[in-house]
Amino acid sequence: MKNKQLLIIALLVLFSFSVARSQNSGAFMGRRVLFTFSTSLSPAWKKANFFDNSKHWGKYYAFNYCLSPEIEVIAWKKGTAGVAYHHFKTKVEYDYVVDNGLVTTTTTDGPVSTTITTTDIFGQSDVSKLTVNGFGIFYKQYVGGKSRAPLGSYCKLQFDGFFYASQMYVPVEYSVKGKLFATKFEFGHDFLFFDRLKISTAFSLGVAYYKWLGDTFIYYNGGTNTPDESMKRAIQQNIRDRIFSHYYLGFIMSVGLLSF
Repeated sequence: MKNKQLLIIALLVLFSFSVARSQNSGAFMGRRVLFTFSTSLSPAWKKANFFDNSKHWGKYYAFNYCLSPEIEVIAWKKGTAGVAYHHFKTKVEYDYVVDNGLVTTTTTDGPVSTTITTTDIFGQSDVSKLTVNGFGIFYKQYVGGKSRAPLGSYCKLQFDGFFYASQMYVPVEYSVKGKLFATKFEFGHDFLFFDRLKISTAFSLGVAYYKWLGDTFIYYNGGTNTPDESMKRAIQQNIRDRIFSHYYLGFIMSVGLLSF
């Protein structure tokens, strides 16, 4: 919780700085602030996705989504800055081992009895729901002679922090919570209608920094047959890989309003 509060405070400070700077720059039609809602779609051709019905997993049309309301401020004639909130749900696949311990089998053939002791261990797999929320800050640079904030072609640099949670039930019930950080580059075009309504199309490429800045906590809700360290690491890696596969490539549609 403390990490979330610090991140929110940092975003608000940066946003306030952008607003203050924009007061000394050229606004568009006397307005500087945009409220935008973006939807990013990413391919999910090989893994489970947000659909509950597994028949939609691993299909050529399968995808995941991310919903991102944003507040954007015109910082100067060729650039804007802003903050964003992110939310998406998907599925994560994970493997686990069931260990039933030693199993003794006795066979009798006439007067002779034979006892055999074996180890009953086998692997299984399951799918769990994964919920991810996050916050981001970004700067958007408009390119080309005819582009001018907030319309035209642009390049966008964004820094994001994500907080994830998943509830798993096998081999025991436990909760997984953690965080990771990422950076995304976005390339797109803003269209402005009636000097107010902004519609955007874009694609993005991203990378996650979970090897250095990620952290995961696993809470067990009872039971003694808890996963070992190797299984914990595998669960952690599967979740982070799932978020990264959702983040590394995105196709974005946005609708915004130049408000004041």
